[in-house]
Amino acid sequence: MAVNKKMQKLFDKLEEKTRGEKIEIELNSLDKLFFPEFKKVYDCIIISTEKVEELEAGFEQELKFLGGKNFYEISRTEILINSYLQTQNYTLYTVLKLTMLTIEMWKNQLKLLEPKGQFCFIISCDANRVTLRFHKVREGQPEWLNNDLEIYNQPIGYLVY
Repeated sequence: MAVNKKMQKLFDKLEEKTRGEKIEIELNSLDKLFFPEFKKVYDCIIISTEKVEELEAGFEQELKFLGGKNFYEISRTEILINSYLQTQNYTLYTVLKLTMLTIEMWKNQLKLLEPKGQFCFIISCDANRVTLRFHKVREGQPEWLNNDLEIYNQPIGYLVY
């Protein structure tokens, strides 16, 4: 795991701040969060409700526009974790803990789609919101994050599995 100092401060207190915490989430929302519609488009894995054939038809054009496969995956896997909760009165720690649980669920599903692949999960926070994205780890593809995570004003980090 690589995180900037702002994210490290959150992780340092994560277990303490979320112990005994209760959240309210509809079962359908939890199902959509933990089991999204992963689609394999050529050698990219994204989240989409579109048919694979439709995604493949626009793949080359979207790849050119975005600048690479990692950027394509990042743009097609971005989710706001808060949007799955019924109310928005949770602390950043609670939403971050739910994000970590989501990563645990996703990494197992992604390994079924891509057994030899590694995935980079990117977590970013602003105010009390947490955004999660991922892309496959590829040689020769530009990374979405700068190597110096301290340049970001918000808490940010990534995990590779």
